[in-house]
Amino acid sequence: MAQLLVSAYGTTNDIIIRPANEFNGTWFTYSVAAGQEAAFVQAWHQYVDTFRSVSSNFKFEWNLALGFQGPDLAKSYPGDNYVDYVGMDFYYDKNSDSSDPVKAWNQKVNPPGGAPGLQWLETFAAAHGKQTAYSEWGANTDNAGPYITLAAQWFATHDVAYQIYWDSNTDPAMQSQLDNGQYPTAAAAYLAAFGATAAAAPIDTSYALDANQSPATWSATVATTSSRVPVAPALSKAAPATTP
Repeated sequence: MAQLLVSAYGTTNDIIIRPANEFNGTWFTYSVAAGQEAAFVQAWHQYVDTFRSVSSNFKFEWNLALGFQGPDLAKSYPGDNYVDYVGMDFYYDKNSDSSDPVKAWNQKVNPPGGAPGLQWLETFAAAHGKQTAYSEWGANTDNAGPYITLAAQWFATHDVAYQIYWDSNTDPAMQSQLDNGQYPTAAAAYLAAFGATAAAAPIDTSYALDANQSPATWSATVATTSSRVPVAPALSKAAPATTP
């Protein structure tokens, strides 16, 4: 797989991979539960070592889902030598979040009950000398304008390497596409916040390794990282890799 990626993208720019994205959740076959942290770290090390044996331009994002404690996160961290970016996915879901977009945003920064949120991520990343990454974020309501504005402000005022909006309706649980007219007010807020610098970038999901993930075409807004794309977010299974 590493060889395929190098063949496709070359070695001029970094290729960013998220092994076991959202590993702290419960919805993937590779989800990590309490007590499995050491096995997860061991698998991560083998995965990264295998890819690095092919090329040094692979970079790795340790990626969480916002609001889910799951395993012990400190014990699940593979170590600074094996992580390039500390990332988190987060969504404004009209079915479970506050209808007030400002309140909904504030609960993403600091979720109720002490679960990991955006502030947790920034604090953890800073303690490890890492930039943060938000490889998935989105909203499934036209009421999300203020939320999107606050997200843009967050990205601009923190040490964020890149952020990618989930501009897609491929997931029935998160219909967050903005470029199809379904959320005109939210789309206008997005363009106001990102229009001057937004860059549509193809995100390659053709290498999805988990049965729960289907290849899809994503549109991405990548901030300040033109030298770091392509991102391969669906390279997501931190299982032992035996063939580089």
